[in-house]
Amino acid sequence: MNGPIGGAVGPTTSRPAQLDEDAALRRACAQLEGVFFEQVLRAMRETIPEGGLVDGGLGEDMFTAMMDAHLAEIAAGRMNGSIASALYRQLRGGSQ
Repeated sequence: MNGPIGGAVGPTTSRPAQLDEDAALRRACAQLEGVFFEQVLRAMRETIPEGGLVDGGLGEDMFTAMMDAHLAEIAAGRMNGSIASALYRQLRGGSQ
């Protein structure tokens, strides 16, 4: 018996399954980058003084939070050399 137990010689995952795992890992990394970017936007927005002539109240707060989430999602997908690509390379374990 030269192979592992059960006689299997090759890797246990097939190529399509590995591609699915890679795609899922890329999506997860992009989503994490989006969450990070959303937190950055929220922190930046907190530095702006509140009040003034017109106060939007709760509606403005909800709109701003939704806009930040949308901007974070878009920005995470468009940045080259991003956190998501570095995280993917680190978690994948290669130089892809």
